[in-house]
Amino acid sequence: MHIRLRYDGQLFMESTHETVRPAPLGSIDDPAAVIRRLKVAVPVIGAVVTAIALVWFGWRDAVGAVAGTALAIINFRFLSNSLRSFLGAGHEAAPPGTTMMFVFRWIIVGTVAYAILTAGVATIGGVFAGLFTPCIAIGIEAVLQVNHTLRHTHDAGDAGAR
Repeated sequence: MHIRLRYDGQLFMESTHETVRPAPLGSIDDPAAVIRRLKVAVPVIGAVVTAIALVWFGWRDAVGAVAGTALAIINFRFLSNSLRSFLGAGHEAAPPGTTMMFVFRWIIVGTVAYAILTAGVATIGGVFAGLFTPCIAIGIEAVLQVNHTLRHTHDAGDAGAR
């Protein structure tokens, strides 16, 4: 299935059922590749944050970083699915249950974080460090996109397109 966005005064998402091979992970111009890079980058950055927490702060912070990263990955997946269903509907109003899903995912994250912290096996700093791993991944992706745009601005005359 191939999904294409178009704008004719309103944002529409069209889907075709032709088999399309996804662009490579390094394809800077493909929005789907950006999402795939984020899905790879968040666990890798979580491992780096966990290693730093273990070396400099202790095992409880490292456990918190692992738990926070896991919550961040789950949260990102819920958010991605919610946005995909919202954009896939093609209506101006959100499909039924979309707002509830947005609220529900934060209830899940908050409940699990509270349970981890009250159990005493992790610190709040470690959990927050893990929860912020998507922010680091998005920041790195933004730097990659800006770098690509600046390097290829004059190639085709349209701000980075190849």
